[in-house]
Amino acid sequence: MQNAAGLEVLRLAGDAHTLFLVGGGASPEGARPFLDRFDVDAKKATRLFRSEGPYYEAAVDVLDTKGVRFLTRRETATEPPNYVLRGWPRRRRKSSITSAPTASI
Repeated sequence: MQNAAGLEVLRLAGDAHTLFLVGGGASPEGARPFLDRFDVDAKKATRLFRSEGPYYEAAVDVLDTKGVRFLTRRETATEPPNYVLRGWPRRRRKSSITSAPTASI
């Protein structure tokens, strides 16, 4: 995650024992960005989100201290990027925040 100055920072949960990890998610299917919640005491990660094809979708920001709500940027080769508000643990719960028009040539 980036702070207001554009520098990469570590995002901690409200309990100061949990942090959020964002990764590019290299896989045989290509890049599948993800967002994890990592419990420092238990040394265990819980996957909150992973991009699913045909979309490329990456976590932009965690919106609360528990990681229940977070913002992603979603796009395809033919669809421009849009921002999506996501909720966890119901992964399918999402709301598009933007709706960029597809460019026509």
